[in-house]
Amino acid sequence: MSREKTKDNRDQMLDRIGELFSASPEEIDVELTKEGIDTKKSLAALRQKLDVLQRRQAIQHAGAKRRELLQEIALGAGKAVAATRAEIELLLDSLKSSNPRAAQVYACRLEKATEADLESLKGDIEVVGKMKNASKRDDKRD
Repeated sequence: MSREKTKDNRDQMLDRIGELFSASPEEIDVELTKEGIDTKKSLAALRQKLDVLQRRQAIQHAGAKRRELLQEIALGAGKAVAATRAEIELLLDSLKSSNPRAAQVYACRLEKATEADLESLKGDIEVVGKMKNASKRDDKRD
């Protein structure tokens, strides 16, 4: 294709575009129909694609929010585990003075304990501590 023919085609296209920009929506619809373009179908397809994109964006946003909430939960759980470990260590310190052997056994269990075991371990130490305190009170009464 020669440069002159390409320039003529380009000029015709630019003229046509200029006409369309100055035309009313009805005139544009008529021109598109003449070209074999069904504007209703095209608009419906465009709306459907837009809906799909909006749903994808909503899913991505929900996924990001989910990851953020899971991080917050994990952080909170980590703090709770650390707090429980600290409470157990305080209980062990208290138990050392009254029952060093039991404190040593529970300290070993603490080292091996999983996060799921901590509450149970804490309860066990509290029971032993209460039993020891009760026996001390009984000894004082005698």
